[in-house]
Amino acid sequence: MKRFWTLLLGSSLLFLTSCFDIIEEVHLKRDGSGKYIVTTDMSGLMSDGFMKQALEEAVKSESGDLNMNLMDMDSSFTFANAPEAANLSAADQKILEKVVITMKGSEKEEVLTMGMTVNFDSFAEMEKIAEVMKKVSKDGDGPGAGLMGGGQFSDFSKMFSMKKKKLFSRTGTSQPLDGLIQDDMKEMMSMMLAGASYKTIYQMPGKVKKSTIPNAEIDGKTVTVEHSMLDVINQKVKIDGDIKFK
Repeated sequence: MKRFWTLLLGSSLLFLTSCFDIIEEVHLKRDGSGKYIVTTDMSGLMSDGFMKQALEEAVKSESGDLNMNLMDMDSSFTFANAPEAANLSAADQKILEKVVITMKGSEKEEVLTMGMTVNFDSFAEMEKIAEVMKKVSKDGDGPGAGLMGGGQFSDFSKMFSMKKKKLFSRTGTSQPLDGLIQDDMKEMMSMMLAGASYKTIYQMPGKVKKSTIPNAEIDGKTVTVEHSMLDVINQKVKIDGDIKFK
């Protein structure tokens, strides 16, 4: 399983051009609990025969006895099911049950997505979840290495907070894509990711009054912010700010 996830995450960068988009969602409840969801949408691959075949053959070769069919898959599992989590304490494994990995591939529907959902009772709990996930990915080759431990979303637990009861804040010190691309690969990746987008959707528990996040679009309880993937990676855009709601 870990080889499969490493391959898939690597392929999402090596093969994709404008077919690669990330959607980040924060669903917050009044009691401070909620969901943090990151979805990588690679559905654009399905219309490119060469890329689809290359990725399918690579997955078939690397998945071995798992016999995964990338073009016909709809599955999910918790991080607690990862082989690397077997040596963790029962308490840590329980925490990892809050992290769900999903993947859907359908040639007929031309869909190819993978996602991670973190269910949290508070932002403080997100820090605990992140700490345990780093234990799973500390060797650098498990499923956590691709999704969390390799830089991408590695500090997600520090990105959000509540300054006041009805004032949600995103902290700019933790960029969601820090470390995703090494400096010596940036020129090549700039061409590959030229058309890729990064969208964040904030779903607040009450009607949004205002937001200081640049380029934020407000619609009732929802705030949407969208940028070029490259601008986010290169930190050319400001993604931090506050959302005040009723």
